[in-house]
Amino acid sequence: MSLKDFVAEMSSDQRRAFAKRCGFSLGHLNNLMHGCKPCRADFAINIERETRGEVTAEQMAPTVDWPVVRHKANRKSGADKQRLRA
Repeated sequence: MSLKDFVAEMSSDQRRAFAKRCGFSLGHLNNLMHGCKPCRADFAINIERETRGEVTAEQMAPTVDWPVVRHKANRKSGADKQRLRA
């Protein structure tokens, strides 16, 4: 699903709240929806989280090496778990 399709049924207040939860403004949401601006990796991750995976980070920021990013995140959380056990 595209970001534009995801927010299509939202009211302007819902869009504003969604954008805020993602860490950017309503104006930036509009730019991302219409492809006017590239999406930063951190925003792409926030969008994936807030859409519960219906819009993926890979869709939003296709030039990011997501397998590497996700692998590093998984390794870090594994290291955190080991630290907590110690």
